[in-house]
Amino acid sequence: IDFQVGYGSTNADVTEQSIAKSDVSTNNKGGVTFGALLNINLLDILNLTTGLNFTKKNFGVTVDVPYVIPPSGLTDSITNSTALNNSYLNIPVNINIGGMVSDKVGLSFSGGPYFGFLLNPPNEFSGYNTFDLGLNGIITANYLLNAFTSIILGTNMQYGGLNNLITNSDIETAHTFNWTAFTGLRIGFDF
Repeated sequence: IDFQVGYGSTNADVTEQSIAKSDVSTNNKGGVTFGALLNINLLDILNLTTGLNFTKKNFGVTVDVPYVIPPSGLTDSITNSTALNNSYLNIPVNINIGGMVSDKVGLSFSGGPYFGFLLNPPNEFSGYNTFDLGLNGIITANYLLNAFTSIILGTNMQYGGLNNLITNSDIETAHTFNWTAFTGLRIGFDF
């Protein structure tokens, strides 16, 4: 079991509606992550990783809506900015490859889909999907302290919104890219 704690940054890729007259932009923000991932070896053939991961996927969305000032015909715009502080509970289902590169040091990669559940739906932002289907990849290095305990250090990349996170009158699609650095402990037992 890997017990992880870390910090990450989320960048959103948003496409505005083709019929909308507004301009949509985003800015990335940071957030904490922690979780417990279980590494399972099935018959020495297949290594799987699953568990629970709490991830903050925070980003800002700015919508500029232009309008014409009568009778002059000049244009101006109204700017609406929303900071989305999203808390997700992710469940990864990964295939894991790797092993020990020396007596004390190991390196592994796990990747696959994840299922994310939004824990705090934003009330101020319409059309936000509370389920996130995405892909993730985790690179983990571990240093063996004893036969059952290791210190871990790694990075996690997630591409979210395969099922489209936002659809409303201004936004057609929204996807996220989250990058996290983490540390923690690995507790291991052979069954």
